Amino acid sequence: GKLSKPEFFNFAAHYREEIERAMYEKASEELDLDKDGTLSREEVEKNLATWDIDGFPQELERVRNLEKEKFKIADADGNGKLEGEELVNMYGHGVSDQVMEAEAKSVMESKDLDKDGKLNQKEFWYDYLRPEEDHEEEPYDRNETFHSLDGNGDGFIDMHELKMWEGGYFFLEDAIDKILIMADKDEDGEATFQELADAWHDIELSGVQLPLKGIIVRALGEHEADGRASEL
Repeated sequence: GKLSKPEFFNFAAHYREEIERAMYEKASEELDLDKDGTLSREEVEKNLATWDIDGFPQELERVRNLEKEKFKIADADGNGKLEGEELVNMYGHGVSDQVMEAEAKSVMESKDLDKDGKLNQKEFWYDYLRPEEDHEEEPYDRNETFHSLDGNGDGFIDMHELKMWEGGYFFLEDAIDKILIMADKDEDGEATFQELADAWHDIELSGVQLPLKGIIVRALGEHEADGRASEL
């Protein structure tokens, strides 16, 4: 069979979520001070107290407040401790829709200089933590990236679009677009496993192979997938 772009995206998003779950389903030993296998609000706040953003107290306050809000959202049973799925929702990138919403809202409030509830291109790229010259070596075109993220083409980034950016889904879709360009030889907008496997070398060189590995893992199994990737 063939995979359409939406099917490819759903497959890749699911694989990425599995990776996040494996990484965060257990409490970090560094943060779990009492070694009870959970993260308490007090343990998280003690860690936040060690954070520092030299010269930018306002940004430090923002990220600390965001982490506290994420804890509140993730603490589904309200017992003041995170474990299992709650940890995944707190720390897993793009896993919890509510956490992504909180992240996007925090970024919007910090960058929306004219307070119109959306970001123009200057506001979107504004980052007072980094001098403008530091952006010269970025591996993407800012104008092209902004217009690609601006899904409704109104010249602004709204909350939904910002949530896709903060949750990493924009980059996932961009990676899939690049993969399909390299693999879809008959240009029908879909790709077979064989087309993906044949294009693996070019895909790997481009650095966008993560979504594809999920397909190979499902098709061949974890052990064989690693071998197939190394062969290709």
